[in-house]
Amino acid sequence: MASQLKYYHNNRKSKKEIIILPNSELLFKTKTALKQYLIEVAKDCLDELITTTHKYYPFFHDMIDRHYDIGFEEGMKFKITSEKGYDLDRSKERTPWRRTEPYRCYCILPSDQKWRSFSLFNKCVNGSNHSDQILKNQNFRKEIEPQISLYRKTNKWQCCLCQSSKLIDVDHYPITFSELVKEYESSPDPKGPFASYHEKYAKLRLLCKPCHIRYGLR
Repeated sequence: MASQLKYYHNNRKSKKEIIILPNSELLFKTKTALKQYLIEVAKDCLDELITTTHKYYPFFHDMIDRHYDIGFEEGMKFKITSEKGYDLDRSKERTPWRRTEPYRCYCILPSDQKWRSFSLFNKCVNGSNHSDQILKNQNFRKEIEPQISLYRKTNKWQCCLCQSSKLIDVDHYPITFSELVKEYESSPDPKGPFASYHEKYAKLRLLCKPCHIRYGLR
């Protein structure tokens, strides 16, 4: 079957991994090549509703299969939009306060008939085989949401670095959230709920989003 697949390749350095998309009969040598092809697809079908009869529907089927949060359902619909004036040629652009791709990608599931955003250019490109730790961290973050909410309510709504009161985030400092998770998982002590471990060892601070990106995120 591999001999029948269309082949895409580029010369950029990237982790070697053969990616086969069976529904669209495409093969990519690297994730970078897949993402470059995805950008071309986005330009070609921007703001169109991708339904079962659309020429790119098999490709979107393959991409959502690589997403670890959303499963494919027959009759799904997809859409890539350029709202807020994002430029598809500037694929590495970041907003001032959030590290995100400059695209808006949505799908609608027949089971609930609700549009939802999804990370087509990140999670779908990386694939489900890279999701274990990310999913685990997501569950840990859900566990500690009450603690984060309480910290927000009981502390002055101001960035501790620049004193701004706009776009405030809760930041783990000096031990980052990822480092705290690693310490929890490697601890020789009997493990209770992560929320209890977090309440005992986590230290928090309030940062505005620009300071959070510049000084807090790693």
